[in-house]
Amino acid sequence: MGSIKQMLRESIEALSDEEAEYLLVIAKKLISRKMVKKASGTEVAFDDIRFPASPPSFETVEPLRGHGKPASELLIEDRR
Repeated sequence: MGSIKQMLRESIEALSDEEAEYLLVIAKKLISRKMVKKASGTEVAFDDIRFPASPPSFETVEPLRGHGKPASELLIEDRR
């Protein structure tokens, strides 16, 4: 069995021009990504991490008061 790059070259030869163009776009994206090592040792691309420009704000709401037993208690009783 040949090397991985050799097998990739052979696979590319079997592609149509349209498929090869699509693969080229993916390869260029992969090459241009800057990789960073996470503490766990796995790699993640900066492109995969997105932060919002400004965090969304949420309205403060008052909890509703219900009557009867809380659903969590009913669930526990049902499982006994």
